[in-house]
Amino acid sequence: FLLFLTQKQTRIYYTKDKKMTTEEKTKEEEIVPTKTAGAILFCGCTDFKNVGRTKQIDESVFANVNVPSKISTFENENDLEFTFIASGSAAAHNVAIDTKGRLWAWGRNENGQLGTGDKDNRNAPSVVKGIHFGENADGEGEEAVKIVWAACGKNHTIAIDSEGGFYACGSNKSGQLGVPITWSRQKKNVDDERVEFVKSASATQAKFVKATCGVDFTVLTDADGKMWSFGCPQYGQLGHGDDHEYNMKEGTVKLAYEPQPTPKMFRSGDLNA
Repeated sequence: FLLFLTQKQTRIYYTKDKKMTTEEKTKEEEIVPTKTAGAILFCGCTDFKNVGRTKQIDESVFANVNVPSKISTFENENDLEFTFIASGSAAAHNVAIDTKGRLWAWGRNENGQLGTGDKDNRNAPSVVKGIHFGENADGEGEEAVKIVWAACGKNHTIAIDSEGGFYACGSNKSGQLGVPITWSRQKKNVDDERVEFVKSASATQAKFVKATCGVDFTVLTDADGKMWSFGCPQYGQLGHGDDHEYNMKEGTVKLAYEPQPTPKMFRSGDLNA
């Protein structure tokens, strides 16, 4: 499927104490890049059953969308516009950020990757939980968190706020949420899941501005252009110089890969090699 964001000449600036229009903005107060707002359009497959996930196919219930169309949930929301949308090549869920800095999510939710407080799939966008969007979750008030960037992995989601902190939800089996893993290796088929967004308490003082996700790992870019990663290291995709491989059992060969549950800066390599 594909997501599109139409554009209008509405520019939003977030500061620590309020939202400002173009006329009110000053160079010193701007803390995130200018964003252009618009409506969300969608086209493609709307349900896993239509792409071979199961043998039960009912296209009359979840018909494919052949041309970019506005999401019906928002048809009557004239004042609701979005500045950012994201999904992923391995993801079957989507997220969007509105002009008030609130994060919306919908799609597959087997591991709580929508951050809606449960593991129920969502066919329509919902405001996520675990992030304080104001007293009435309306994005208003000085204490309301403003989300400015988001990314989707297969079973997890990352969101970055206007202060440079990041939140995560979904599966943390490989440490891809950037928070400590709570499950035991001795328990089979048990995953460490966070069904609401949790904020990372990383010891790094970096302020993050962008994120991207693989199947079970995450990469962040900070305000200085440095890259950090965490999650599954099996193929060296974290860029830390090794794959964290170890043998789980003495007397036999049973290889495993130690997860990296906290952000760690990419190791510098020889770019001229």
